[in-house]
Amino acid sequence: SALRRLGAGRLLGAVRGEPHPGRVRAQPGQRLPPESLLAEGRGHELGGLAVAAAIVAVSIVVSFRSVYEPDLGWHLAQGRENFSGRLVRSNVFSFTYPDYRQRYTSWLTETTAYAAWQLGGDAAIQTLEALTVAAALALVYVACRVQGAALPSAAILILGLFVLEPRVIPRPHLVSFAGIAACSWLIERAIDNGNVRPLWWAVPLVAPADQARLAGHA
Repeated sequence: SALRRLGAGRLLGAVRGEPHPGRVRAQPGQRLPPESLLAEGRGHELGGLAVAAAIVAVSIVVSFRSVYEPDLGWHLAQGRENFSGRLVRSNVFSFTYPDYRQRYTSWLTETTAYAAWQLGGDAAIQTLEALTVAAALALVYVACRVQGAALPSAAILILGLFVLEPRVIPRPHLVSFAGIAACSWLIERAIDNGNVRPLWWAVPLVAPADQARLAGHA
């Protein structure tokens, strides 16, 4: 589509070091009146606090609720085996074929979930879930704000919440959402700066996230 080609063109321009064509830069020596800077700063601060409060509230509401998740015990059992030092590499919980080789990719999330469950039970699992959801939503908003205004960014955040809400269950795919949102933020920064350097942070981001389930979904 035209929008996809436009985004790809801007990203390639950032890789080549070209400035963003639609970005208005301040001229050297140009300054705004102190009153305007103060009012603008207060507006941004209040708007940011409102969005942060909304993200925290929504993350708590969608995470601390009754859900039907039959696989949670299986994921915790996987984490228990990993936590004991035996990284699961086969279908150990199968009665008929426990030696069947399986390459599980979500060992990091499952081990973290089991450690949280050991510390605080179900409430700790839900807290971990809420933190992951909040991180995903915050990164989406921050990515939109790199080049967008507050109101359109908030609208995209609301739309993203409707997409995310049915999938907010304690499973490894939640980490995928936060990782993808972080990559989107890095891409937007690279396009806005006309520089490829922000994309280098994707390397240490994707490497551990891949073990947490970024490469797929549960």
